Amino acid sequence: MSSFLKFTKKIPGTVYSIVLLVVFFSLVNSRFLNPLNLNNILKNASILTIVAMGVTMVMLSAKMDLSVGYVMSLSAIVASMIITSREETTIGLIILGCLAGVAVGVIFGFFNGIMIGKYKFDYWLITFSSMAIAQGLSLVVSNGRIISGYSKNFRALADGRILGISSIIIVAVFICAIMIFISTRTRFGYAIYSVGDSEECANKSGINVTKTRIWIYVISGLMAGLGGILLASKTNSASSALGMGYEFNAIAAVVVGGTPSEGGRGGLLGTVFGSIFIAVMKSGLQFVGLTAHWQTLMIGFFIMAIIVSDVTISKLKLKKELRRIYKDA
Repeated sequence: MSSFLKFTKKIPGTVYSIVLLVVFFSLVNSRFLNPLNLNNILKNASILTIVAMGVTMVMLSAKMDLSVGYVMSLSAIVASMIITSREETTIGLIILGCLAGVAVGVIFGFFNGIMIGKYKFDYWLITFSSMAIAQGLSLVVSNGRIISGYSKNFRALADGRILGISSIIIVAVFICAIMIFISTRTRFGYAIYSVGDSEECANKSGINVTKTRIWIYVISGLMAGLGGILLASKTNSASSALGMGYEFNAIAAVVVGGTPSEGGRGGLLGTVFGSIFIAVMKSGLQFVGLTAHWQTLMIGFFIMAIIVSDVTISKLKLKKELRRIYKDA
C-alpha cells in the first residue's frame, strides 16, 4: 500500500484534473467519449503542445513570447502559398513550403532573441510588436484571403495515420521527446533553468546568457512555425486568423503544467499534460454548449485561480522556511 501511495504522489496533479474533467464531461454528455472526439482532442492537444514547447522554454527563462499565435498564421500562409503555387503539388514543393514556413518562425524568433537577449529590450514590448508585425504581414501577404484546397499529401501531415495512430500525434510525441531530452539532459537545458533562476548567477557561472536567450526564442519561433503548418494541414486552410489566440492557450498550457512566469522551475512534461487539459476543457465546454468566447472566459478564470493559488502556496512555504530559520537561530 505504501509503495502505491508513493507512486500516486509522483503523478502530476494535472493528470488527476484531466481524469476528473473527462469523467465530468462524459456524465454531462455521453458523446464526449466518442472515439472520434477523443482522437480530435489528442490532435488539437498535439498542435498546442508543439507550440507550448517553445513557450515553455521562454517561460523557464523568466520571459514571455506573445508573438507565437500570429507567427503561426504567417508561417502557415507562406507555406500554403508555395504549396498551392502550382496545379500539381509535388512532394518537393511540400517540403519547400514547409521549410519556408518554419524559416519564418525562426526569423521572428531570432529577431525577438536579439532584441531581448542582446539589446535588453523589454520582452513584453518586443514580442507584442512582433505579434503586430506578424499579423500585419499575414494580411498583406495573403491579401486578407483564406488559402485552401491542399493536396492529399499535405493534408496527410495532420490527417494521415501510421499504424492506426494519427500522424500529427506521432509528430508531436517525437518533438516532445527531443525537447524534453534537450531540457533535461543537455548543458543548454541546464543553462535555461539557470538563466531563469538568476541571470547574474548564470553569468558568473560561465553561461552565455545572451546566446542562451537568443536560442530560446529561436526555438520558440521554430515551434510556432511548425505548429502553424500542422494547423493549416489539419484545418485545410490558412489565414491571418489561423493562429489567433494560440499564444493565450500556449501560456495557459504552460502555467497549468506547473511552469510559473518567474521561471527557473517547472518542465516540458508538465506542459504536455497542460496542453491535454486545455484541449479536453475546450472540447468539453463545446459539448456543454458554450461558445468560443465563453470558453476563453472560463479558461481565463481557471488560469487566474492557478496563478493565485501558486503565489499563495509559495508565500506560505517562504513563511514556513523563515520561521524554521528563526527557530534554528
